[in-house]
Amino acid sequence: MNTANLRAGLYARVSTRNQVGEDRTSIPDQLRRNHEVCAREGWQVAGEYVDPGISGEQLEARPEMMRLLADCEAGRLDVVVAIDLDRVARDELVFAQIFHRLDRAEIAVHADATLYDPENHSQLLTRGIKAVVSSHDKRALVAKMAKGQRARALAGGWPGGTPPYGYRLVWPESDGRKPLAQVALDEAEAEMLLCAVDAIVEEGLTTGQACERLNSLGYRTRGGTHGRGGRDGDGGRWTHQNLRRVLSAQALLGRVFWGKPTGRGDHRTRVRRDGTPKFGETVMVQLEPLVAEERFEALQAALARRAYGDKAPAKIYPLTGAVSACGRGRLGGVYRRDRDLRQYRCNRAKWQSDGSERCDCPRLDATALEDRVWTEVCALLADPARLLAMADEYLGVRVDAAAGETDRLGRLDRQIAELQQARVRATTDALKAGLDPELLRAAVEGIEGELAQLTADRERLEAVRADAHAAEERATAIGRLAERAADRLPGMSPTEQREVLGLLGVRVTVLDDSLSPALRIEGELPGGADLFPTTAGDLDGQGAQADGDADHSSCGDLDDEGPRCATCWPR
Repeated sequence: MNTANLRAGLYARVSTRNQVGEDRTSIPDQLRRNHEVCAREGWQVAGEYVDPGISGEQLEARPEMMRLLADCEAGRLDVVVAIDLDRVARDELVFAQIFHRLDRAEIAVHADATLYDPENHSQLLTRGIKAVVSSHDKRALVAKMAKGQRARALAGGWPGGTPPYGYRLVWPESDGRKPLAQVALDEAEAEMLLCAVDAIVEEGLTTGQACERLNSLGYRTRGGTHGRGGRDGDGGRWTHQNLRRVLSAQALLGRVFWGKPTGRGDHRTRVRRDGTPKFGETVMVQLEPLVAEERFEALQAALARRAYGDKAPAKIYPLTGAVSACGRGRLGGVYRRDRDLRQYRCNRAKWQSDGSERCDCPRLDATALEDRVWTEVCALLADPARLLAMADEYLGVRVDAAAGETDRLGRLDRQIAELQQARVRATTDALKAGLDPELLRAAVEGIEGELAQLTADRERLEAVRADAHAAEERATAIGRLAERAADRLPGMSPTEQREVLGLLGVRVTVLDDSLSPALRIEGELPGGADLFPTTAGDLDGQGAQADGDADHSSCGDLDDEGPRCATCWPR
C-alpha cells in the first residue's frame, strides 16, 4: 500500500459523560496524538471526528463515526487515525460493522501504533483477534464494576454515578486510601424542590406555573453531570417536562434504586431473556428524605389533577375506522363534555397539516349509529347454525392445507441443512487443497444464493402459516360466539361490542352526509365467505335495506357506480 500523501480522518471517543468537560483531557489528548501521527507520516488531516461521552456498543448512536464512514465511502478519506482500536469499537458486532465498511472502501486504519492495511491478511487476522480480546476485557470489566457497585449498594453506600436532584456527592476524610463517595443533601437544590412542592400542593399551581415562579426566582436546573442546580445554578430554565419528572421520582423520599430493569433510555440495567436483571436483583439505597411520605402522596395527587383534571372513564367508539361519507376519511370518536355527548367525526374534517381541503362531513351521534350497526349484527347472529357451518367448513379445509404446509416446511428445512453442510465442506476442502481465494469465493457464492432463496421461501411459508393459524383461531372464536349469541349479545358493553365487530371483520361505510345516513355494512369470514349475504347492503337512514332492484330508468340518476337517486341511495 502506498502510504504517501494520504488524506486522514482523525477519530476520538470517550465512553461516558464523566470523561467530557473542560477539566478533562482525554479527547484533546487523543486528537493531539493523532495529529502527531499524521505529521510523522506526512499525511494531510482532512477532518476530525469526535464522539464525546458515547458508548461504543451501538453504531447508530455515534453520529461522528457515521459521518466518518460516510466520508470514507464517498472517497474523501484514505486512512482513519485513532490512538487504539478500542476507540473505534469494543463490541465484536460493531467492530465488524465498521471494518466491513472500511475494508470495502479500501480504507487503512492507523491504531495501536500500527497501520492496518485492508489488503494485508495477516494484519486483518491480528486486528480481529484484538477486537475479540477487547470485547472480552470490556465484558469482564463491566461485570466486575457491577459487582462492586452492587456490593456498595447492599452495604448502604453510594454505588456510583450522579445522585438525583436535591443531593450531592461528598468525599469524607481518608487515612491515605482513596475515599468512597457519599451522598448528602444539597441545600440549594433541596430549597428549590421544596418551593416547587409548596407551590403545587398548597397553592394549586400547575407545573407550568410552578416553572414560571422558579425561573423568576433564579432557580435553575443542573446543566450537566457535574453542574449544580438551585438558585443561580449552572443549568437552564425549568420546563414542565423536567420539573414533572423530578417531582414524580421517589428520590424525594430518599429512595434511589441500583440495577433497575426499567427506566428511561440507558438508565436501566441489562436484563436476560427472561427479564431478570443480569447483574443481580435491584437494590434500594435509602438516603435522607426530602419530603415525608404523606407530603409525597399529596404531591402526586396534585400533579395528577393539574395535568389531567379528575379522570373520567374512557369513552369507547366501536365503529372507529368506518369509511366516512366523503369517501376520503375515516370516522373517529369525539366527546362533548359539556353535553355528555359521544359523536363520530371524519378525520378529514379536521385541519390538515398538508394544507389539503377539509371535508364537510357532519358529526354523527355515536349511540344512534352504533345501535343501527349492532341491530344488524344481532340479526346475523340470531341464526348461529349458519355461522357454525361456515366456521366448520373453513376449519375442515385448513386441516388438509396445514398438512401440506408441514410437509413443505420439512422439505425446506432438510434442503437448507444440506446446503449449509455443503458450504462447510466446500470451504474446508478448498482450504486444505490451497484453492485460490477467488475460486473459493465463486464456489461458495453459488451455494449462498441457493441458501438465500430457500431461506426466503421458508420465511414466506412461515408467514402464511402464521396468518392461517390466526384465521383458524378467529373461526373457532366465531363458532363459540355463535353458540352463545342469544344469551350474550343483548347485554354487551361498547367494549365487548368492539371486540365482536373486530372478530367478525365488520366494515361500515357511510353513504351520504345526512345526520341519519344510509350505511353499507360488510364482513368476511376466514376463507372469504360473505358474512352478510342476505342482510348486508345499503341501509337507509331508518335502518331498512335499500332497494337495489328498483327501476331507475325514469329518474335518470344512473352512473358507472350504480343508482344515485334519493330513493335508492339517500344523500
